[in-house]
Amino acid sequence: RHGGRVPREYDALVQLPGVGPKIAHLMRSVAFGEAEAGIVVDTHVFRVATRLGWVDGAAARAGPEGVRVQLERWVPREERVGFTLAVVG
Repeated sequence: RHGGRVPREYDALVQLPGVGPKIAHLMRSVAFGEAEAGIVVDTHVFRVATRLGWVDGAAARAGPEGVRVQLERWVPREERVGFTLAVVG
């Protein structure tokens, strides 16, 4: 389907078996170094972001995707890869 290569596009990545938003954003930001990739929100990032007040209650109730969207409004695009590596790694 992809010629034996991992696709770079978010929509193609999430269509692969076992790949959800977190892994798709992680691949795009860390493996491919794409600054426009979304911030990776795992359980730990979710907890830290909500407890430190980086996101509001509505984002927390929306789950990881809500937290990601709100964090992306706060973290500059050119800092997203570094932010992901700092909070996930």
